[in-house]
Amino acid sequence: MERYIIPSVYQAIQLCRTLGDAEYGMTSLALEEQLQLPRSSVFRLLKTLCSERLIEKRGTRYYLANGMYGIGGAAPRLQKFQRLLAAPLTALTGDTTHTAILCVPADNCAVAADVFCSNSHRLSAIRPGMQLSLTGSAPGHIMLAYHPRYRDENSLNIAELDSRRVMKLAAQTCTRGFAVSDAPSGKAQLVSVPVLASDGELLAMLCLELDEHHGDAELLSHWAGKLKPVAALPAATCTQNKKEAG
Repeated sequence: MERYIIPSVYQAIQLCRTLGDAEYGMTSLALEEQLQLPRSSVFRLLKTLCSERLIEKRGTRYYLANGMYGIGGAAPRLQKFQRLLAAPLTALTGDTTHTAILCVPADNCAVAADVFCSNSHRLSAIRPGMQLSLTGSAPGHIMLAYHPRYRDENSLNIAELDSRRVMKLAAQTCTRGFAVSDAPSGKAQLVSVPVLASDGELLAMLCLELDEHHGDAELLSHWAGKLKPVAALPAATCTQNKKEAG
């Protein structure tokens, strides 16, 4: 190793790269073997990266987390969503001036991961990497309703969220089956639906930025209905793949 390279930083980067290639995650033992590092070193690296939400643990396996998006990375699962949803989201906007947005849950915000617009004359104020607030955006409302973190009083206190407002927004979202908010520009509205795994885990949020539909409940419901079949594609594809593999 070169003289000026910091070993722990180098090892953390190698660990993240290794997880970045592992769509189905890896156990700590598998990481030890792959990286050829002592168990104590891998343990400390995993603890540190989990605390910064750059990786996450689900069961006994570790995965690259959506927090990596904020520093220029993307989890394999997100890349898979982008490939799977790009065509149907682009087709959904068609010849309209609407913009489709794929958002992912991040640390107390929703992050726009990709933006799809078929109209070259329409430029959305939402760009990839933009953070959308939990209480002020439709994708954020989806997180409040479907992410288990925001059912915990301690998590709400840490995020400095009003529990009564969170409960109200979550209840409205669950009742409707979609969320609505003003767009950041203030000249359009956002309508968002959850992308759920077959076990109910919130994977992502699909969103449409609609022009000139303020307060039109029927049109908002119509476009939410258009989004839902697209949002169901990841779970359906996963189920199909498991059947074929089994």
